[in-house]
Amino acid sequence: MRIKTAISYNFDLLCFMNILAANQSSIDEHKELFERFYPLVSSKLRRRMNFYTKFWGERLMSSPLTMLISSLPNFNERNVIEMLKSRSEIKEAMGKTTYAFTRIQYWWFFKIINKVIIPLLEILENADFKDFWETERLPLLTKRCEELNEFMEQQNLNELMNRFVTFDNLDFNVYLCSFVSPHGHRLCDNTMVSDYIYDNDTTLLVVTHEPFHPPYDYKKVQSAVDKLANMPWVKAAYKSQSAGDRYYPIKEYIEENIVTALGINVLVQVSNLLDPNEYFKERSNGAFVVSARFFDYLRENEKDAGQSFEEYFIKFVDSLGV
Repeated sequence: MRIKTAISYNFDLLCFMNILAANQSSIDEHKELFERFYPLVSSKLRRRMNFYTKFWGERLMSSPLTMLISSLPNFNERNVIEMLKSRSEIKEAMGKTTYAFTRIQYWWFFKIINKVIIPLLEILENADFKDFWETERLPLLTKRCEELNEFMEQQNLNELMNRFVTFDNLDFNVYLCSFVSPHGHRLCDNTMVSDYIYDNDTTLLVVTHEPFHPPYDYKKVQSAVDKLANMPWVKAAYKSQSAGDRYYPIKEYIEENIVTALGINVLVQVSNLLDPNEYFKERSNGAFVVSARFFDYLRENEKDAGQSFEEYFIKFVDSLGV
């Protein structure tokens, strides 16, 4: 698997929604830009935005938005508003991916898109946001892409990552954005977004993590996930997650734990960036206990070449008892 960096105005534009949605971590990161563009948002739209986003918690608004458009052909050249209005096209395209949103999730996504996101995008369009981005952000992104491409060419991640999940030696496209911090996230078809401000080591942490999403076919492991979710120590850890690093429902928390362990397992073999045990203890107030257990299992139980990851995961869960 080769890592290639790229730039997308459309992704970065949608990542800016984190700021206009008043996500506190995004405001802290981009206070000057928040003060520059947020006053353009009417009080009525702010109230509407607060209503629809209060159930979203601390998660980034950009995550589902970039995910949805990344399923569409030529997403980098098309108009964002037109793509987000293409409800039937999005549903059809997402149906061909490994991501399965429920009817209720689609209802929520399109409700907030129509009531909040499109009006916000129109405000930015009228405020010449694209001119600002091309003048002040594009040069920085271009320079960072050149640096990261050179760095990533020196990393040999393919063999280590294919040991657990097959990537078929495909290129993995990392789209650098300037408003996605403090996270990166996986999108459709070997695509992800990361932030240009991350140094090489932090980017390596992101790119050894995000490609593993989703690590398994959920339908094939659902009973094992349910078994794990009902273990008292897992339920206790799930409830103890910190507000800024919370995953829900519990199946998403478990997936994030498994992916985290897979990523750290690769990372420690190519970098001295962190101590895995300390990382698991510190992340989300120590809530990533499944990651710690699975990391140990990865190190002590080599996966057979002919064994599917689903089979391997089920054996891990069985090894934990009841």
